[in-house]
Amino acid sequence: MDDIRMKNIERFENAFQFLSGFDLDWHDDYAEPEEIVAEYIEYADRRNRADTLGELRQILAEFQGPELNKAMLSICCFYSPERYRGVPMREWLDEVIGELERSLIDGSK
Repeated sequence: MDDIRMKNIERFENAFQFLSGFDLDWHDDYAEPEEIVAEYIEYADRRNRADTLGELRQILAEFQGPELNKAMLSICCFYSPERYRGVPMREWLDEVIGELERSLIDGSK
């Protein structure tokens, strides 16, 4: 594993745990990417969801354009919203962040 990938996995450990659900074979286990997000929200405790939320916000703050896609790949997210839905990575991550925020506001776990 290269240094950049290791550093990103270490820096964004919670996001890595979440995004690793979008591994190379994610589509073998899930019909839609939203299922992965929903499953994470259902099973991850409140603190993990909050930490993941913070790390996803940090990723968006640090990486722009093609660098965002590279950063996501470096932490094992092989889902491409551009390819599957024609939606930019930033927009998709904003949607995921919204789901995590709602799960925290709703008082789940």
